[in-house]
Amino acid sequence: MSVFVAFRHNECPDPGVPVNGKRFGESLQLGSSISFLCEEGFVKTHGSQTVSCILKDGNVVWDNAVPRCEAPCGGDLKAPTGIILSPGWPELYKEALNCEWIIEAPPGYPIKIIFDKFRTEVNYDVLEVRDGRFPSSPLIGSYQGTQVPQFLISTSSFVYLLFSTDKSHSDVGFRIRYETLCGGYIQGNFGTILSPGFPDFYPHNLNCTWIIETSHGKGVQFSFHTFHLESPHDHLLVTENGSFSQPLWRLTGSTLPSPLSAGLYGNYTAQIRFLSDFSVSYEGFNITFSEYDLEPCEDPGIPPYSTRKGLQYGVGDALIFSCFPGYRLEGPARVICLGAECGSSVTGMQGVLLSPNYPGYYGNYHECIYSIQTQPGKGIQLRARDFRLEEDDMLKVFDGSSNGARLLGVFTGSELLETTLNTTSSSMWLEFISNADNTSKGFELHFVSE
Repeated sequence: MSVFVAFRHNECPDPGVPVNGKRFGESLQLGSSISFLCEEGFVKTHGSQTVSCILKDGNVVWDNAVPRCEAPCGGDLKAPTGIILSPGWPELYKEALNCEWIIEAPPGYPIKIIFDKFRTEVNYDVLEVRDGRFPSSPLIGSYQGTQVPQFLISTSSFVYLLFSTDKSHSDVGFRIRYETLCGGYIQGNFGTILSPGFPDFYPHNLNCTWIIETSHGKGVQFSFHTFHLESPHDHLLVTENGSFSQPLWRLTGSTLPSPLSAGLYGNYTAQIRFLSDFSVSYEGFNITFSEYDLEPCEDPGIPPYSTRKGLQYGVGDALIFSCFPGYRLEGPARVICLGAECGSSVTGMQGVLLSPNYPGYYGNYHECIYSIQTQPGKGIQLRARDFRLEEDDMLKVFDGSSNGARLLGVFTGSELLETTLNTTSSSMWLEFISNADNTSKGFELHFVSE
């Protein structure tokens, strides 16, 4: 009779939801499956992650046991963020424990430990935290009772934790979060970038890279609220094409930089890299960033006897031109709308450099760096289609990949009009500087590789 009832219903009994776990799937029908996932900080110690409803020996049953999710006693943790729980959490921890955790971050990335909850038996149940991966690594702190800091920051890319308990009383234990601090990938309209450990002194031997991705047609502006690095050994590099060998800005020392704008030039990303050496350090930096609208390009039209692909003219948008049969294309087949922002790094056979906010007036206190790189063995020819600077504002042009190269000239007013500059190398470096007084329209410079 029981077999008949099982076939009649064709359902397995409800397996429920594991304590400290989640369930995915509701069907109890024969042939269906249900999956389970332990919550963060817990691991599966029994049962199966997926159970299926099957027919076995005339009965409709689950093919595996429902998992049990428990807080583990130790482990190797390599995720960028995570949770460490005392065994038994959220109930009392177990007795006679000796649990070891090792947190590993990428090289140069310190680790932040945040104590969300902590209560152990005073004098007997202790958590040790060490700055390294071994039991012999330098001790950061030994904690018991309820006396713990809000957070800790390592100087190495490893943290070792040891939780030891005696054989008598226990308590609720702890819930600890950890995260790596150095660098990262950031998406959003605004945000904050802090040097590792800020406002405390940053660690030594850092190599941190932040990649900020903006929305289509947006630029990003960086504002500096705190800035103190060891000069010249520790420095911050800012670029927008991933090339840190020729950054747009190299910042060091303790002078607070003016706001910097990255036009992104169609990449929709800006990159910041922080490098520190093995000795002196300071409080580092507190930088906020926010998006802003970039002016779109004008509609360039369609040349006679040709077609055009592309309908958008925002920064980074591309248009592709092709001629009718029997006609030859002169000029580039593909053009990209570039933002008129402060500085850029351009690689190619031809292109355009614009002063900030062009064709509007540029702002005060600009220090913009433009770099051009073409094919090895080729030179670069530069001409000004428009050039209007105030007398105390200037454009310096160098024959090479830095301002240590041969100076081709220093130009102000309208001096670059009717002038052609040629490099002997495959690189050109330009520095545009404006002061606190009046401003003007700026420049539109065109370059070709020869």
